[in-house]
Amino acid sequence: MPETADYLWLGMAVTLGIMGVLVASYVARARGLEKDAALLDELEKE
Repeated sequence: MPETADYLWLGMAVTLGIMGVLVASYVARARGLEKDAALLDELEKE
């Protein structure tokens, strides 16, 4: 039977990398939305 543990670890590393990029994207989007909401509140007060 061939040894496939290296492929398992590679697949897990790629999956974790993709998940990290997604989490970073969500954080960046949330920060952008907070800035947009603050700007809209400021404009609403004027």
